[in-house]
Amino acid sequence: IAQLVELRMRRQDRLRSADPLRLTSVVDESVLFRQAGSREVMAAQMRHLLELMELSHLVVRVLPFTAGICRAHVGHFVLLEIPDDLGSDLVYIEGHAGDAFLEVESDVDFYRDVFDDALARCLDVGASRDAVRRSAALFAPPRKAAP
Repeated sequence: IAQLVELRMRRQDRLRSADPLRLTSVVDESVLFRQAGSREVMAAQMRHLLELMELSHLVVRVLPFTAGICRAHVGHFVLLEIPDDLGSDLVYIEGHAGDAFLEVESDVDFYRDVFDDALARCLDVGASRDAVRRSAALFAPPRKAAP
């Protein structure tokens, strides 16, 4: 677990480095409202997500409930676009039985199509930010009434 946490922290560091990674992410609306941890933890997560959404090289789009079920709901995956001089694109799949990398071009094309379909069903950037703000407000501590 410690190694996975370290790896994820290093990836987060790359989002704010001098030569940051470019990231486009689709987040299902359900994860904005499914509580994982305390209300304070959830509120902090939503605030952090809103901060990340301000970065010009990072795009977070929300797949709304109204989009229904799509192929992207079958499982979590990451499409990695690798510069030509370093290799070819690949798909990373994290699963209960282990992790897998798909390198075959037809597999990568299939997952690119799944991602594009999900992205087409997403809220635009502004509406996605508003959805995250609604979630942050839901988990924010209640305001105390003035005496």
